[in-house]
Amino acid sequence: MQVSQRISSQSTDANSLAEKTIKSGGIIVYPTDTLYGFGGDATNSVVINKIYNIKKRRGPLSILVSNISMAFEISNISEEEKIILSENLGGTNTIIVPAKKRVLCPEIYGPNYSIGIRMPDHYFGKNLVHRLNHPITTTSVNHTGHSPLNDPDEIMKQFENKIDLMVDEGPLPYSQGSTIYKLIDKKLEKIR
Repeated sequence: MQVSQRISSQSTDANSLAEKTIKSGGIIVYPTDTLYGFGGDATNSVVINKIYNIKKRRGPLSILVSNISMAFEISNISEEEKIILSENLGGTNTIIVPAKKRVLCPEIYGPNYSIGIRMPDHYFGKNLVHRLNHPITTTSVNHTGHSPLNDPDEIMKQFENKIDLMVDEGPLPYSQGSTIYKLIDKKLEKIR
């Protein structure tokens, strides 16, 4: 049985341990602007399938980027749409865009090679993705159909043998998760 580590998000070792875990194909739980998220290498098919098994569902998954340039590298959008993306991506927003093929692993995409992108205000995920220099997954910590978990003790109770690292920031305020938009024909359409 897998035994996961638990570290405070305030620890000076938290980012380096999370980076090492992601690079070795592990799954982390980390705090975001809204909820705790399952994090894994968005370019690794084995990792993506592990997350699907943990959540008890199949794709797609959203990703976390550290800056707008990384979002542009993944997106297959016009210059005009890049302006819309740069003006609206950040904080609690997830924006679904057409994506370039072969940048991420095939299992992560939604219909027609679409991908949900988040660029958090929360320091932890942003710093981690910057260190890795590629996106990680961002999806709520729960089994599909159940409410997202925001208490690290409850997360460890349910998922300790399925994750490699818990980055603990204490209980987070209740949240429904990010606001989701889809970029279609140079317009943002609210999905959730």
